[in-house]
Amino acid sequence: MSHRTIRRILSLLAFSALSSAPAMASDLKIELGKAPMSAKFVSDEWSIWGGSLIKGEDGLYHMFYSRWPKKLAWSWVTDSEIAHAVSKSPYGPFEHRDIALPRRGKDFWDGWCTHNPTVHKFDGKYYLYYMGNTGDGEIMGKPGKELLN
Repeated sequence: MSHRTIRRILSLLAFSALSSAPAMASDLKIELGKAPMSAKFVSDEWSIWGGSLIKGEDGLYHMFYSRWPKKLAWSWVTDSEIAHAVSKSPYGPFEHRDIALPRRGKDFWDGWCTHNPTVHKFDGKYYLYYMGNTGDGEIMGKPGKELLN
């Protein structure tokens, strides 16, 4: 079944559900269980943001996430990179494996920052979507006093 067909089916199901009798607020409630502490992925040296998880053909759970040095504070805009961690369980613990998309310089559209990864598998192929930016690397402001160059 194609990705486009799946989207159409989901859209029709959503429309059908919304067009039926009015839903009560309690019908729209989703309750999530408490996440185990092993699912927490932290680092003393790195700020970590926006993990995206997928189960691989190897049976491991692969997480792609943004990270930048904590010592640089708010510098995700200029120093974020997308890293890769793995675990045997979706609840962790995760172990950093490698850098998927490093900072690579101002000559590239995403040269100073790769950020907000999301990984998907369509038709047997993996896709990693992300945002990025570039610039001259000159920092004009500081936390609390942002300036643009």
